[in-house]
Amino acid sequence: MPVENEFKYVLYDPDIKLLASIRFDNRWTNIEITQAYLNDGCRIRKALTYGDSPQPYESTDYTFTYKTKVGDEVIEIEVEITEEDFNKLKSVAKSSLTKTRFEYYDGENCTWAVDYFWNEVDDNPYFVMAEFETKYDIRTAPPPMDKFKDYVVQCDDVQSLTSHKLTDKTFATLVMASILMKTGDVLRVV
Repeated sequence: MPVENEFKYVLYDPDIKLLASIRFDNRWTNIEITQAYLNDGCRIRKALTYGDSPQPYESTDYTFTYKTKVGDEVIEIEVEITEEDFNKLKSVAKSSLTKTRFEYYDGENCTWAVDYFWNEVDDNPYFVMAEFETKYDIRTAPPPMDKFKDYVVQCDDVQSLTSHKLTDKTFATLVMASILMKTGDVLRVV
């Protein structure tokens, strides 16, 4: 069974300086994601990937994913679907989101990702989260990579913050406001 092994970090990037620094760094792959949730554990995703290495390219993938927790592991089963199936399923989705993911593969079956969750109304990110995903069976979160370590904010229950929960922009805003109030950084609540 494919087991998902990931660790999450909430980031605070109010001036989108981190976004600017990784958007044009060709070591990071840019993926524009539309994700919709059908029911418990089921989601669909359209991923438009841009890259520059070794030459500029673009590809679109459509996937159906089922995730469920078994004991202390998350089992994730993912299959490709057609664009037509994606559009049909999206029409009955309970919630959806748009995010830009920047991925960095470290060459050891480990991937770092930084996700910017977008507010379609004003085209600003309403939440930023990073993930470290590995195929290795490790139980302790590694330190955040240097590229974004200065943007990490303490969140007591970060592992429970799923993209599905973050489709609720009010919830995401309240989570960030709570985090910033605890750190004393209330200059700008997302």
